Amino acid sequence: SGAFLMVNELTGAVERISGPPGTGKTTTLINEVESLIGSGVPPDRIVYTTFSRAGAGEAVTRAMKRFSMERSRFKWFRTLHSLCYRFVQRTPVMNNGDLRRLAIATGIKFTSASASEDGTFYGKSKGDILMNLIHLSRVTQTPLLEVWNQRGVGVVTYHELEYLAKALSSYKTDNSKQDYTDMLERFVELAPHIEADVLVVDEAQDLSPLQWSVVRHLSTLVKKTIVAGDDDQCIHEWNGASAAHFISLKHETDRVLGQSYRIPKIIHEHAVDLITRIKQRVPKDYRPRDEEGEIRRIGHVAHVKFNDETWLILARHTWLLEDCVAEA
Repeated sequence: SGAFLMVNELTGAVERISGPPGTGKTTTLINEVESLIGSGVPPDRIVYTTFSRAGAGEAVTRAMKRFSMERSRFKWFRTLHSLCYRFVQRTPVMNNGDLRRLAIATGIKFTSASASEDGTFYGKSKGDILMNLIHLSRVTQTPLLEVWNQRGVGVVTYHELEYLAKALSSYKTDNSKQDYTDMLERFVELAPHIEADVLVVDEAQDLSPLQWSVVRHLSTLVKKTIVAGDDDQCIHEWNGASAAHFISLKHETDRVLGQSYRIPKIIHEHAVDLITRIKQRVPKDYRPRDEEGEIRRIGHVAHVKFNDETWLILARHTWLLEDCVAEA
């Protein structure tokens, strides 16, 4: 609900590719890369960046296999954090030892290590909650007080939040350390130059406003930008992702991949019925694969018979999977 953000503008020619589940976004992008290389664009003049390490790894592995080239030829096939780290001061990154020392100095307990992808804290202790609010303030480029009013009231005090934010900043300065968000902020501040012709951005629905700032700078360095994602699959809004940026992206070319190779008919019908209730989204029509599929509703995981088959079980919270592990 609520109004869209201001139209998200990049520089130069922009193509948006919306890829519903299983429609082959990464394959489509690698095909684009193949076309570029075939037309004479060297691999090291293509910036291919994505939200997750797994996504970047998949892209470069496919590219190496497709073109029979060494990893070194694809030097700009990286996550945004990895790309930014190459241009910012090479100071060490905060680790668990730093968190322990910060906990001793502040008297605030941390029970969770920061995630390797983006520095998110997943634990439930006061320190974890405070660190995650600080992280949200920075990646959403929102004042700390506003983030606290939105998510912290009744959970932690603003005094605690402000105290830890200042302590964290001082600790990093005094010990010459940086965190994952620093990499993005410093890249935007430095605005370094990269010799490149094309920018490809995958998993764009999961980028935060700060990451979009990185993408905006990169777009000023190239002739064309291709942005791929699916706002319907945005699962990181709780962590600062902004699907609205992808939805409102100003673009010259818009392409929707129309054939899913993963979703069977019944699942597709049910998913479309649910997702079309969302008003603020990129409209997209796509076809299911040629299989009926099945939807079964159960009252408890104990009613599921785990045979020798391979199962994929998803849950909103990790603790909800404990019964599944016990039953399996």
